[in-house]
Amino acid sequence: MNFDKVINNMQELQNKIEVYEKNNKKISDTLLSLEKDISKLEKKLEKEQDEINKHILNIKILLMKDVINRFNV
Repeated sequence: MNFDKVINNMQELQNKIEVYEKNNKKISDTLLSLEKDISKLEKKLEKEQDEINKHILNIKILLMKDVINRFNV
């Protein structure tokens, strides 16, 4: 059995896991930020008087929720 090859494979795997964890953390942070932005937009929507602006805010909220749902699936 070639232990050098096994060790190299384990190191490569560990490096891939670290990259995955970093990417996963970035995605989680981004999704959390989007959720906060959605909350802000929803509060703004409640106060908005202009119907056109209400529709624009609704579209923004729906798009952001769609992005979140795509990553959660």
